[in-house]
Amino acid sequence: MIGTGIRKGEALTLHWDDVHLPERVFFIRSTLSVVDNNQMPLTTPKTKGSKAWIALSDRVVDALQNRAGTRAFGQTTPAGGYVLHRHGRPLHPKNVLDL
Repeated sequence: MIGTGIRKGEALTLHWDDVHLPERVFFIRSTLSVVDNNQMPLTTPKTKGSKAWIALSDRVVDALQNRAGTRAFGQTTPAGGYVLHRHGRPLHPKNVLDL
């Protein structure tokens, strides 16, 4: 989030299918909303302009390459799965800073 300027909810719904490391970009397709502190539906981004390609710096590309090649939270990230997840499900936004 820091290296790209995207919102937390957008980062939490990022899928590996939307990450294109050779081209150094990823696509924001959705955002994570929280309802009653326990339901987490995927919704469209906050603004029309938020649904867009995001350019990646060298530092962000390196971080994503490291994440793609490691076990994330005790489970290998499946192709097409969430970049940030716990057991294949998106992280709860209140727990993101606990990483």
